[in-house]
Amino acid sequence: MIDKKTIKTYACINKENNIREISTSGGTFYELARWFINEGGIICAACFDNEFNVVHDFCEDESQINRFMGSKYAPSLLAGTYAKVKEELGKGRKVLFAGTPCQVAGLAKFLKKKYENLFLVDFICHGVPDAKVWKKYLEFLKTKGTIKKINFRNKKNSWYDYSFTVDYTDGSTFSEKMSDNAYLQAFVQNLSLRKSCYNCKSRGFNRCSDITLGDFWGVDRQVPQAYDDRGTSALFINTEKGKEIFDNIRDKFDLYEVDINAITGGNPSYFYNVEEHRKRQKFFDTIDECKDIEKLINQCLKEPVWSKVKRKIKNIIKKLFCNV
Repeated sequence: MIDKKTIKTYACINKENNIREISTSGGTFYELARWFINEGGIICAACFDNEFNVVHDFCEDESQINRFMGSKYAPSLLAGTYAKVKEELGKGRKVLFAGTPCQVAGLAKFLKKKYENLFLVDFICHGVPDAKVWKKYLEFLKTKGTIKKINFRNKKNSWYDYSFTVDYTDGSTFSEKMSDNAYLQAFVQNLSLRKSCYNCKSRGFNRCSDITLGDFWGVDRQVPQAYDDRGTSALFINTEKGKEIFDNIRDKFDLYEVDINAITGGNPSYFYNVEEHRKRQKFFDTIDECKDIEKLINQCLKEPVWSKVKRKIKNIIKKLFCNV
């Protein structure tokens, strides 16, 4: 549990455009990781393995930080990770662990005590797709060729209207806007999330992290001077330890202090669990035998007219309250 009275919140933009360009939002994580490594520390965060499963891995080489950058909308495998973190802490190493709020809470519970040399970073989490869904979709992507790179949030054309992009070794590319991509639509419409994500206990101030990161959705209205559609980070300094660490790198950013509500208005997942999609059970009852994951997702997401109207009204009401 963090103290809501002492949290400081910012719109945050990395001054180095090349770093910001390869980041999902404003390029904050890169600077945290770089400073930590240059101080002799080690980072532990999510990345792709050779088969494009998402795993937590360790890094102590600045040249390898890029592997850990960018959003990954798939469950991260943690096999042995907590034990390895504990081992490194026991050696006196500084460790930066970054993960979902529940992963951070799980590590804190596993360690059973606080370590001064441990720094915890989480992010505003909508939820995480079930492992079955990513496995099926990855199989579909591999039918198109040998994968070289996957980018869940390619913002080359727009940060707000990003694309899911896969580069293949033969030089071809598969790219779809978020609004057209079945996998991302299953995620944002709450069809594919793990069951536990609809009842997450690690939202709001019930988290263990020193810093929370996220996309500053709505920054164009709340802090227009921090918006250019190239990505702006939402930054929460949750603890004194978080402040001490960030103070070492704050000159790397253009910072705009804001009220917490300016961020959470466009990021309701900071506080609130999402509603389970009405066809989620049908989706998971069918997925094991499914031969065409895109078709199954699109069938489950197809809405009757009355449902579309209801959803639009709810979204209009939400926006009205967010702008109050």
